[in-house]
Amino acid sequence: MSILSVVVICGILMIASLLVVSFVNRQHTRKRVVTHKIWELRRRINELEEVAAAIEPLVESPIIPKAINDEIIDLIHTVTGLDPSIVYLESNLRTAQALSAAYMEQTAPSVLYRVQPSDAAIARAQHYLQEAGRIVRSQQIAGRIDGMEMDQFIRELGWAHLMVEVLSHIGQGHKALARSDVLSAYGYYRNAINKLMTSTVTDERKHRLIREVSEILQNKRKAISLDLMPESNLNPGANTPDLPIQGI
Repeated sequence: MSILSVVVICGILMIASLLVVSFVNRQHTRKRVVTHKIWELRRRINELEEVAAAIEPLVESPIIPKAINDEIIDLIHTVTGLDPSIVYLESNLRTAQALSAAYMEQTAPSVLYRVQPSDAAIARAQHYLQEAGRIVRSQQIAGRIDGMEMDQFIRELGWAHLMVEVLSHIGQGHKALARSDVLSAYGYYRNAINKLMTSTVTDERKHRLIREVSEILQNKRKAISLDLMPESNLNPGANTPDLPIQGI
């Protein structure tokens, strides 16, 4: 074998080795990218599951939780498309599909309850509602929902955001009145009406609620109408003391 042949063979072997190394590196890089992408998607799935569960008792219809739940289903399919060997999300998928069907039939087991026990709980609930708003806007940008649907969802989320704070203040007022702490009760009701009057939410129910909270402050009623505040478990009894009249 001539020296030239040896050189050619060595060159071919070297090129082949470089190609093999390059292929292996590309495979490893792709695997790392896919693994990281799957990790990000799993984290997002967990976040969306948390948001959907948190806002379910805060909004009046199942439409928004269903929209978030449908996104969870899409993300799970994306994960299994990236790695078909993944089976640990099967239970998440079954749960999400069952919930989606229940939301579609409006038979999802949810009870509207927006009264929160503390300022920290109010902030946490409002954070979830704000996150739901961001999700809704991203879905509209992605073409999953249209502009009218987004506007409807944002209006409902805005009302829920307001009600979490207002009804929580009213609930705290009811609790204070039940223990005959009329000054604290007056302060909570006053905070509720101030929040309503300074809010930019345009829901027509706001004016009725302002009027009814004003009537509580004037000792003309003890509780809010059930269609506005079905969270009636804290409603004061008939024998609770009157509030001090300080002007509205």
